[in-house]
Amino acid sequence: MRTVIFLLVLATISFAISPGDIVVNEIMYNGPESGTDNEWVELFNTTGSDILLDSTFELTDGEGSYFFEGVTIAAGGYLTIKVAENDVVPFPFTPDIDATGFGILLSNTSDEVILKEGSVIIDEVAYVDSWGADGDGPSLERIDPDGPSSIAENWGPSVPDGGTPGAVNSIYDPGGDFPPAISG
Repeated sequence: MRTVIFLLVLATISFAISPGDIVVNEIMYNGPESGTDNEWVELFNTTGSDILLDSTFELTDGEGSYFFEGVTIAAGGYLTIKVAENDVVPFPFTPDIDATGFGILLSNTSDEVILKEGSVIIDEVAYVDSWGADGDGPSLERIDPDGPSSIAENWGPSVPDGGTPGAVNSIYDPGGDFPPAISG
């Protein structure tokens, strides 16, 4: 009986996550449908444990914000979040979370996507259009989840138009040799 109780207590203990445990993995900021704004973001859990995103977690573009309401990203799993939708062209897939209406509107030329827990930045990507996904079909995909978020060399356009929401990125290549990133 003590073993069962101990395991139940152990299962309910949550661990503190660190920057890099969840990364912004894919961004569709300028969709393939001309003149539409079906925009989404994909998060990836880089750890071997499930992570609960409660109301202390915020997704923001620096202007609008979405606070999570108790959603779990499975170990090594993906979470897709719709941030903007066009009424003319249907959204291309069923996202895990609908965060439309919270003011996150991704610019087609440059913007940022930030995941925070309280005041701690878990991951931050400040993209520019020259990184490769310029609106003619591909999403912007992260090449190496363990590589830096802040450099163009770790990002590129998806091979299929529309990206790879909820799946391994089409340009996934772990263990990349990236130049040092300067921060702060």
